[in-house]
Amino acid sequence: MYLKHIAIKNIGPISELNIKLPFTEEGNPKPIIFVGENGAGKTIMLSQIIDSFYEISGGIFNDIKVAQGMGYKYFKISGGINIQIGKDNGFSALQFEEGVDKIEYLDKVGNVKEDIQKLVPNFGLVQTTEENEKITTSLNEELKNTLEKSWLNGVYFYQPAYRYEEPFWKVDDFRKKVIFEDKKRYSGKLNKEIEIISSFNKNKSFLMDLVLDQEIYKDDDNHRILWNSINIILKGIKNNENVRFGIGKRGNTRVSIVDIDKDGNALSSLNLDTLSLGESVLLNLFINIIRHSCQYESKPLNEIVGIVAIDEIDIHLHTNLQSNILPQLIKFFPKVQFIITSHSPLFLLGMEREFGKDGVEIRNMPNGELITTERFVEFENAYKVLKETEIFEKDIKKEIEKINKPILYVEDEYYQIYQIAYLKLNNIECDENNFEEKFGILHYKPIP
Repeated sequence: MYLKHIAIKNIGPISELNIKLPFTEEGNPKPIIFVGENGAGKTIMLSQIIDSFYEISGGIFNDIKVAQGMGYKYFKISGGINIQIGKDNGFSALQFEEGVDKIEYLDKVGNVKEDIQKLVPNFGLVQTTEENEKITTSLNEELKNTLEKSWLNGVYFYQPAYRYEEPFWKVDDFRKKVIFEDKKRYSGKLNKEIEIISSFNKNKSFLMDLVLDQEIYKDDDNHRILWNSINIILKGIKNNENVRFGIGKRGNTRVSIVDIDKDGNALSSLNLDTLSLGESVLLNLFINIIRHSCQYESKPLNEIVGIVAIDEIDIHLHTNLQSNILPQLIKFFPKVQFIITSHSPLFLLGMEREFGKDGVEIRNMPNGELITTERFVEFENAYKVLKETEIFEKDIKKEIEKINKPILYVEDEYYQIYQIAYLKLNNIECDENNFEEKFGILHYKPIP
């Protein structure tokens, strides 16, 4: 299931947003990144996507919705509190596709029938009242079974900006314990989070499950391939080709990072809990994708399908992780639809470098205008700050000096004498090691 179309009107700072999400010629989703200043509506837009996840999956599985009386609680507050001041109606309309089937979500206030048809002409849901309303496509048994398989074997989750992982220095009494889980598949249950705030313990258990599967099902290459893929992700995040995950004995550190030599022998091990916050958040993000799609059956990363929405993906990450490692890791999952918000020009530049300018889409909020990285306001602001630094000024002067080098036309091997003479006459300081850097030299032979 992929998100194909999102339209929002009069919700928070968003007066009108109308976007058809991008796909390659092969039908794979292109990453889409929403940028903009604080308060531009990026998180509000994502909140409608995550709310649609709860509403759609709640019609398939019985462990999603939270009961309230004879009904259930909404994940996201609905009603007039979302509408722009001075407006009497507004809506968020999302259109998904699963094969040839459309699955739609509508959250609206007031009469919005004409506005929806204007922005999404083929939208099938029809408002049943002019009051507040939140509805999704009614699922027949066949479509419900199709979506159940898609959600059980795919990845559909949201990671908010307030995600975190617990630090290693936290006293054990205040930490959640890691439990080796003996999960069973119960009919009608998803058994996965839709909003993921912290997942370290679940992912440690998943890694141990995967090691056990490799030992039991040695003829199944998928488990080995998946284990190797997870280790490739770890190597990238640690920027070290000689590390891998290790599983320890009972009573000791169960999951660790092992530094190995060229023969595969362990040189040292590092407790997984001692990862920096940025490394931990990034590692768990991508293990979450694998865990959600492979909770019952292993598969290669390029066959994982679904939607991952991430608010402020660059949070906690230093420059190399933002601009190099993160785009490379996203590229491992060509069939996952990444819907991302960011404030980082470095991340955007890294994505364009990794995917090409046509391989990623950047939208500026609140109106969803299609832009390039250079037009991103944070890029302009960062460049202005950089221009005011002393090192920038020195670099510019160096480049100007290179451009303005005098050119000496000489015809014999004694050209260095002319160089020194020129420098002396013009009072230019130099020594014997760098005086040639002051010139461009053009040798020629005289015409007979």
